[in-house]
Amino acid sequence: MAIVDGRLSKGTRLPTVRSLAVSLQVNPNTVVRAYNELEIRGIVNTQQGSGTFISGKTIELNEQERDDVLKNLLDSFLANASSYGFSIDEITRSLMRRKGELKL
Repeated sequence: MAIVDGRLSKGTRLPTVRSLAVSLQVNPNTVVRAYNELEIRGIVNTQQGSGTFISGKTIELNEQERDDVLKNLLDSFLANASSYGFSIDEITRSLMRRKGELKL
């Protein structure tokens, strides 16, 4: 997500395989496979001895990936709004009002 939404910009160095595996508590081979997939898609570049970096390539998501991203965004938004006591009706009304204000 951080790559898709721009939180990681072109040239950003990703954590080493070992450090990310420890941080996520996964097998290093899992991280290697993920980094390889990102490299195949042109999203990252690995420079031997220097690390893995964000390439800056625009990421095009397929329909399933777009649905997954939107679902995750909505889940997070709804959980946050709910924690402040907003009802789904209040959220819906506010969203529609905001849509009109932004002319979307």
